Amino acid sequence: MSHPVSRPHVSIGTMVSTCLYNRGRGYVFNIHGEQRPETVRAWSQGMVSSGGRAEFDIVFDSGHISRRLPECILHGVQWTIFDPDAGFADADHIKKLLDHAEQIRLESEKQAQEKARIFAQEVEALKTSSEYVDLEQGTESGGVLAAKNIRKLIKKHFPATRFSVRKAHWGSLIVKWENGPETSEVEEWTSRFIDKEFDLQSDCHRYVSTPWTEVFGSVGYISLYGP
Repeated sequence: MSHPVSRPHVSIGTMVSTCLYNRGRGYVFNIHGEQRPETVRAWSQGMVSSGGRAEFDIVFDSGHISRRLPECILHGVQWTIFDPDAGFADADHIKKLLDHAEQIRLESEKQAQEKARIFAQEVEALKTSSEYVDLEQGTESGGVLAAKNIRKLIKKHFPATRFSVRKAHWGSLIVKWENGPETSEVEEWTSRFIDKEFDLQSDCHRYVSTPWTEVFGSVGYISLYGP
């Protein structure tokens, strides 16, 4: 059931806050379209909302910027809209926040470029490394290439142990052995091929690319069954 309530009109300079993505406190610095807060409706204890026509650009004290946030989201349970008496940003304060956000963006861009440069260097180093000359190279991510290279690595490092490496299904491998190394010793080599990790923020698994997986293949999940 929807819940019509009285919702305020928002102006440039209005202070807002949200618990999402560690954004915290921010200020509206641009409004797109005509506001219709009286049309906003909420369902499921406010977790689902609709209505409204406007969109809002918000700059945060943290240096983040949210652009074109829908009106129904801004009036939702995960956001707070403050009265002007509680907090309001004039044009000068908004400019300072936008300048700060731009500085953070440029620094983040610089760091990303440096990270990409280092990544490319590490990829090239692995491709030309004499230590891994016996491994097959490629970017296959379903587990076929990873399985081939895992077999070669564990045979090289644990020659006295018989291993079974097979696909459980697409994106998943099972490695079994009865005697020999501890699970942690085998995992030291198999973990290099895993291309998924759990993201606490989104509460789901996400793809992760490393120099190793870019050169020698990858797989989402590897289950180890040792002694």
